[in-house]
Amino acid sequence: MTAVTPEPIVAGNFLTSTLGLLVFLVGYLITRKVRFLRDYNIPEPVSGGILAALVTLAVFQVTGRPVQFDMFIRDYLLVLFFAGIGLNARLRDLATGGKPLAILLVLTVVLIMFQNAIGMAVAAAFGLPAQLGILTGSASLIGGHGTAIAWAPEIERITGFAGTMELGVAGATIGLVIAALVGGPIAKHLIETKSLHPNDPHDHAVIGVPFAEEQSTRITPVDVMQVLLVLHVVIIIGYVLHGYLRAAGIMLPLFVPCMLTAIIIGNLLPVVLPKLPPVSRTDALSLISELSLGTFLAMSLMSMQLWTLQ
Repeated sequence: MTAVTPEPIVAGNFLTSTLGLLVFLVGYLITRKVRFLRDYNIPEPVSGGILAALVTLAVFQVTGRPVQFDMFIRDYLLVLFFAGIGLNARLRDLATGGKPLAILLVLTVVLIMFQNAIGMAVAAAFGLPAQLGILTGSASLIGGHGTAIAWAPEIERITGFAGTMELGVAGATIGLVIAALVGGPIAKHLIETKSLHPNDPHDHAVIGVPFAEEQSTRITPVDVMQVLLVLHVVIIIGYVLHGYLRAAGIMLPLFVPCMLTAIIIGNLLPVVLPKLPPVSRTDALSLISELSLGTFLAMSLMSMQLWTLQ
């Protein structure tokens, strides 16, 4: 007798996006309650997403049925987020940064090369594809969860290795914790040896928006719609460019041509159409980017199939 394959539990678009919002908010509550997560700057969607992935793992262990999610909305939010990054990029910042920025760029490139070299060497030692070394190298350590998740499907397509998403997320999470463990003492040492002091002793350094801080600026529906319109135009152009690139044999994730298109449009719009309302570096774009990033991370992490790693 042939073994019967268990019927998967499938969540459609609407249910998946709803669960993504729920997972993010659960992660937000967990991060507020657990000081360890705040001290090490673990993002809310990572806290909630990993918990949700453990729940789906438990469901699989009990029922034998894998849990699958429709990722269409996740993929849209991912592209929307990276298009927003492109709109915020300013080429003139490279000139105004001067020598310190040039030094930082050189050091970053060297670090990326070291990370990828070590990652590829470890992958080769275990007989794994070299692309997995890049995924656990600069893609996850420099790019973080967002970049690792964005590149994971393409690397899985190239290598045929199942579990690239889980591997990338694990690398990004470990990198996040180690960076906090190492970065704190280094920063403390530099502050003490250089005798650095804040300009205002009453200022408190904050990464991101503090939990108790309220948004002081007013964002209108028109602001949001203007930004969304520009983002959608960017994505349409990027989608067409993506098709031409694939036809030419250049295989890249959709977010890459969309982000490059956004960089070009974001730098040209103020010059070509100076009377248009600003879109780049606005509170509306920041809101959309944060919403997109948080939701697509939560949806990606909750969809991890941890049972495939067994």
